[in-house]
Amino acid sequence: MAEALQGTVTLLADVERRHRAGLAAMRAGDPAAAAGHFRVAAAAAPEVAAYHANLGSALQAAGRHEAALAAFDRAIVLAPDHPAIHHNRGNALLALRRPLEAAAAQERAAALAPRTARFHYARALALDRADLLDEAAACYRAALAVDPDHGPARAGLALLRLAAGDRAAALTLWREQAARERGIDAGRPYPAGHRLANRGKLRHDVEQLRWLIASGERPDLGPTLAAYEAALAAMPDGADLRRPVALPDAVLAALGGSYGRTLHLLDAPGMPASPLAERDWNAVETAYAADAPGIVAVDDLLTPPALAALRRFCLGSTIFHHAKHGGYVGAYLPEVACGLLAQIADALPRRMPSVFGRHRLRQMWIYKYDSRMEGIGTHADAAAVNVNFWLTPDEANLSPGSGGLVVHRCEAPLDWSFRRFNEDEAAIADHLARHGAGTVTVPYRCNRAVIFHSDLFHATDRFVFRDRYEDRRLNVTMLYGDRADGAA
Repeated sequence: MAEALQGTVTLLADVERRHRAGLAAMRAGDPAAAAGHFRVAAAAAPEVAAYHANLGSALQAAGRHEAALAAFDRAIVLAPDHPAIHHNRGNALLALRRPLEAAAAQERAAALAPRTARFHYARALALDRADLLDEAAACYRAALAVDPDHGPARAGLALLRLAAGDRAAALTLWREQAARERGIDAGRPYPAGHRLANRGKLRHDVEQLRWLIASGERPDLGPTLAAYEAALAAMPDGADLRRPVALPDAVLAALGGSYGRTLHLLDAPGMPASPLAERDWNAVETAYAADAPGIVAVDDLLTPPALAALRRFCLGSTIFHHAKHGGYVGAYLPEVACGLLAQIADALPRRMPSVFGRHRLRQMWIYKYDSRMEGIGTHADAAAVNVNFWLTPDEANLSPGSGGLVVHRCEAPLDWSFRRFNEDEAAIADHLARHGAGTVTVPYRCNRAVIFHSDLFHATDRFVFRDRYEDRRLNVTMLYGDRADGAA
């Protein structure tokens, strides 16, 4: 009897070791290995809900949504009142493009844990995907009622207001969130993501502060500039250190709590008339459809006043808080929110209804590049339609035949995870070698837009720009719709 009991104890200990190994693999970013460990644990102890639930999470992270759903279904049988399992099951259903079922799963999670904002938010996402916009807005508001600092919920609500044609309400929501996340507040602790910097990011900040002082916008920023120059001088150099690292508390304190905060914001309101230049938009739609699955270049996208206003907004607004590997910097919603960009984002689908259809704006960003480093490698985006346009004058481009965008005539597989189609260079290269059908290279031109099917792999073309702050390569990206939505 004692020997049998000892054997049971040993088996349980071995199972739990496999479970812990799975958790460690998840933390290390290896969901496939984690799934292997969790599967062994779940087979050996099928009555333990956590093993099935964690197996589902690993499979979901690996992009195996059907298998993940089966694991979550088994976990729910064992633990029907566990809200996180219902939540994760809903995420799997949403990935499988079953938004109404996903919303029902998230509704159950929110009922079990009504003070958990992420469950209300996840339900809102599912309802949003199902185009039940009023219901989605109510759930975004429910998430904010639980957690007023829930940025994604406020961003989702802002996008719904923009889709409804209420740009003023969308801007108010975006600016409120930007103030919460990026406003100057010396007493607020720094989130881990707001500490990240590299030499490229600090070099940009130094150049922008010099521009603000020299232009007369902020002559008072001399002491701040000196602090940033000191921080840049102390930052290690070398190609191996381009990846952002967390700034220590002493450096953040020396920068006066200004790093990652919006020190200055120029206004870029909407235009009295359309910011889009007049053209035959029907011809643009025809060209997009003719180059399946959809690629078209549009020159002179914006009117001259709109282009000038947007360019000045990018030069003078200290919103480029995201340090990128490779030396470029980025600003996303809600940081980039201004009346002019909202107006452009609203106008484009109205001009090209056959291209955009029901696809609504999901995200937009601005990237600013350091010509001494490289741009963005080959990747796809999690959207249906991608709008990419450039703002820097042509005379800054020292290689006029390049500097734009390379679009591969090859789509990312729908079962790939975001990380795989966005970051896995080896998998992308292998896929293109086996399935690629050539490329379209669109040279850089100021005020040129490239509108294309967002599942197509694409990359920044090689570029050489003059080494001045005003001549940094600037591009705006707007993403519409959801991946795998198909035709508009």
